[in-house]
Amino acid sequence: MILRPGKTPSGAEVRRWLRRLIKRIRLHWPETHITIRGDGHYGREEAMSWCEDNGADYIFGFAGNTVLDRLVDAEADDIRTRRAEGKLAILRGYAETRYAAKSWSRERRVAARIEAKESDEDDMLRRGIDIRYCTDAFRRFMHECTSSLFMHQFFQTRLQPSFGSMHYVVTSLKNGDAEHIYATVYCARGQMENLIKQHKAQTASDRTSCRSPLANQFRLILHTTAYWLLLDIRDRVPSWHPLQHCEFNSIRLRLLKVAGRIAETASRIRVALASCCPEAELFGLVAFRLQTSGP
Repeated sequence: MILRPGKTPSGAEVRRWLRRLIKRIRLHWPETHITIRGDGHYGREEAMSWCEDNGADYIFGFAGNTVLDRLVDAEADDIRTRRAEGKLAILRGYAETRYAAKSWSRERRVAARIEAKESDEDDMLRRGIDIRYCTDAFRRFMHECTSSLFMHQFFQTRLQPSFGSMHYVVTSLKNGDAEHIYATVYCARGQMENLIKQHKAQTASDRTSCRSPLANQFRLILHTTAYWLLLDIRDRVPSWHPLQHCEFNSIRLRLLKVAGRIAETASRIRVALASCCPEAELFGLVAFRLQTSGP
C-alpha cells in the first residue's frame, strides 16, 4: 500500500510506480508482454519513455489542445457535416495523427474519438451560424477579413464553431485502427468500472457495517451471489429485448418484484401471473432458459 497526497502525480512519480509494478509482474511472468492502460495523468513524457525503453506498450488518456484539434479538423468537420445532413441526434467517429508536445522526445501516435451532437448545432444556430457550412475555409476567410483586434476577438469568442466532443489517447501500439485503439482497448476498463459500480450500488455490497470482519466477508459473499444470479437472469433475456442491456435495478423491478400465485406439486412448480403483467411472456421465456437440461 502506498500513501500519498491527493494530487495529480508527476511524471517521475508515475514512472516510479510503473517500474515497481512491472518488475513484480515480470518476476512471475517474464515472457508476458505487458500493455499499460492509464488515464490522462499517466500520459507524461517520463512514463511513456520508460515504457518504450523497457519493452512495455502503453495507451494513456491525453488532454486535448488546439494543435491536436487542428490536426484532426478535417475528420471532425466531415463527422459534423454528416450528422447535420442526416439529422442524427449524435454521430461518433475516430481519427488518428502523429503528434509531439514540446516536452516530448519524439513523435507519438494519437487516436481521437470525435462526437458530434445535435446540441452542438443548436448552440451554433442560437449564435446565427449553420454549422453544416461553417468549415475550415470559412474560418480562414473570416480570419483574413477581421483586421481589427476587436473584430478578431469577436470572431474567436462568438463565431468560432464548436469542435464537439473530442477525446484523445496516446499509444505505442502499432496494430489496429483508431476505433479499435480507443473503443476496444482503451474503453475496456470503463466497462469493468461499470460492472464494479453495479456490484456496489445495485446489490448494496458496500454495506459491511458488522463489527466482525468474518461477518462482513460473509455478507460480501452473499452480495456477490446475488450479483451472479442477476447477471445470469440478464444473460437469459433475448438479445432483441431492451432488458438485455439494462441495469440490475430494472431486472429486479420488472422480473423479480412481481406478484404471482405459486403452486408446488411433486413434479413441477406452477407460477400464475396476473393477466395484466407486462413482462409475463418474458418471465416465462427466462424461466425456461434457466432450466437445467433434462435426461
